[in-house]
Amino acid sequence: EIIIEEMSPLAVWCYNDCYFIDKDGVIFGQPEEPFKLAIIRGGRDSKSPLSKEEATFILELWQEIKETVNIKEVYVKENEIDLITNEKWIIKTISSEKSSLQAEKLRLVLNEKISEQKRKELEYIDLRFENSVYYR
Repeated sequence: EIIIEEMSPLAVWCYNDCYFIDKDGVIFGQPEEPFKLAIIRGGRDSKSPLSKEEATFILELWQEIKETVNIKEVYVKENEIDLITNEKWIIKTISSEKSSLQAEKLRLVLNEKISEQKRKELEYIDLRFENSVYYR
């Protein structure tokens, strides 16, 4: 018995060229510009850009924060993942910590410390430290 499943893109991954990437970190097909999905840049190499764990982390974090903020691009380096918002500020994360905890820290700092007006001047929110959040 042969089972055929259509691959579903999570995002567009760009190294030298751009490709669709799925929830398992598998690259396939080349999208046409302009891209309608967020762009992921970086990763390990041109054949295996993300581990399944990194892809899962990004997908889970996206799901957790999509009502809070819109993500335009993602930069992956080692276990650090930077998310660039449509407002052009950066969310610095670390894939070794649960995405749900980082999403909760992001929601708290945005709701309690950073007003909508202050977001326009925001450079980054750093969620990489377990019990702290830094922003500028």
